[in-house]
Amino acid sequence: MRGEPATDPTDRQQGREAARPGGADAPGRALIIAGGGLADDARAAALILEGSWDMVVCVDGGASHAARLGVRPDVVIGDLDSAEEGAVAYFRGAGVEILTHPVEKDKTDLDLAVEYAVAHGARDITVIAATGGRPDHTLANVLLTIKAASLGADLLLADGASMVRLVRGGVAITGEPGDFVSLIPVGGDARGIHTEGLRYELRDGELRIGETLGMSNELLDTRGHVRVGSGHVILVQTQRGRRPARS
Repeated sequence: MRGEPATDPTDRQQGREAARPGGADAPGRALIIAGGGLADDARAAALILEGSWDMVVCVDGGASHAARLGVRPDVVIGDLDSAEEGAVAYFRGAGVEILTHPVEKDKTDLDLAVEYAVAHGARDITVIAATGGRPDHTLANVLLTIKAASLGADLLLADGASMVRLVRGGVAITGEPGDFVSLIPVGGDARGIHTEGLRYELRDGELRIGETLGMSNELLDTRGHVRVGSGHVILVQTQRGRRPARS
C-alpha cells in the first residue's frame, strides 16, 4: 500500500520469492490491475487487501487506479497511452519498474502483462478492471483465460460483483446461495459436463456453441462444483443481490 519504502524491484521480488512457501519455484499469486473501469473501488480495495500477492502488475491506465487506491505495484506495463502522467511519474520516482511498449503492436497491454506474470512465476492470476467499456476488449480479455491456461496458469477476471474464469477439468465454486452461475462454451461444443450444488444440474451434459442452456443457473448453498470432460467453458459467477440485466 502507499507509504511502502522505495526499494529495488529485483530485491523486492527476491524477498517475496524467499518468503513464498516452497521457495522461489513454488506457484506464485499475481494481481494485475488493468486499465478498464472499476465497477466498485471499495470492492477492488478489499480484494487487494485480502490477497497474499507475490506480484502486483499495473497495465497502462491501471497505474492510475493503483495510485488512487494507494497500491504500489512491482511493475507498470504498456504503451502508457491511457495512464495519467502523474501516476507514472510517481511510481517511477518510487523505484517501480516501468516497461514501455509501442502503441502499434500485435498484443494488447493486458496480454503482455499476463505473459510477464507467468514468466515471473505466477500460476494463479487475478485481474481487476478488465471488463466493461469496449466490448472487443472485454471479449479479448475473457479469452485470455484460455491463453493463460495454455501457459500453465489460472486466470480470474474480477469485476465488482462478477468473476470470470475458465473451467479446466474441474473447478470448485464458493459463494452465497442464490449467486448466479453461467457456463458458456467457447471455441466449440463442450461435453462431459457435470455440475453439483446448482439449481439445474447436468450429468454428462453438453453445452453447444451459440446456445444459452448454461445461462443464469444458481448456487444452492455456499459451495458447488463444475467438471468439464472436453472443450472450453467460461464460468461467470455473479454475487447474490446484484443480478445482471437480462435481454
